[in-house]
Amino acid sequence: MLHLRFSGWFQCRLATDPDPADEPRGVTGYMQALPDEPDLDRVIRLQAADGAYVRSHVPPVGVFVREVHANGKRVKGHPLNGAAVRLLGDPVFKGENGIVAEDGKEPIVPFTVEIRADKIVLTRRCPDAPEFTRSPYPGLQATAIVIAPGQIAAATGIFDIRGRLNERVARLRADMDAEAGPTRRDNLERRIRLLESRAATRFFGAMMPYFVPLGGEGKIEDSAGLLGKAPDLALPWPIDFWMGAWDPDAASGFMSGVLAIPQEDAA
Repeated sequence: MLHLRFSGWFQCRLATDPDPADEPRGVTGYMQALPDEPDLDRVIRLQAADGAYVRSHVPPVGVFVREVHANGKRVKGHPLNGAAVRLLGDPVFKGENGIVAEDGKEPIVPFTVEIRADKIVLTRRCPDAPEFTRSPYPGLQATAIVIAPGQIAAATGIFDIRGRLNERVARLRADMDAEAGPTRRDNLERRIRLLESRAATRFFGAMMPYFVPLGGEGKIEDSAGLLGKAPDLALPWPIDFWMGAWDPDAASGFMSGVLAIPQEDAA
């Protein structure tokens, strides 16, 4: 059995209540696309190269495998160390303003995980299921909103979120001093107002835990045989993780979890 521990910052540029879920610019909610920025598209991106729009002075987007454990023992030189983690298919938090799921329980739809290293690519999706049953998107909803500021601080290294955001405000004010363009100055002013508001820190200490047994279609690319024992697609690959530490200025949060991959018996 392989256990991949992964973590990092993801991005999701989405409208917030009371705006409709598909509002492209943000009107009445605290999340807004500023002038000269692309529309809000709701897509959850775990890698900056996959279309993330990154504002200045924010944490870098990127979720990666940080540790690999084989049969309970950490393997520091494992070929999956440092592998990029992705959710494929332009997934979104499928809440639809409470129609599909309550706030804090939004399923991630679609849900297909990719682990990509230099010469290895592992892909696995959740099993097919009816979109609407007694519980919409069964198995994909988050457990609930969990308040865990200490755990989030330990994972992100940010123990004083207000102090960290104040440092960003100071950098943005310095940018304003050097900026003459009216649109750019207006964008900086709007970002500073958001960062100094309660909305900037309101959800940093909250997380949404998920547990998904990936038992659907999968694909293994390992032509060099670096993994040794092949991952077993006849068994589910359980993945449990949380998403939290929401930063509305960056439109990003932190993701941390473990993917368990059973391996086939050696011939």
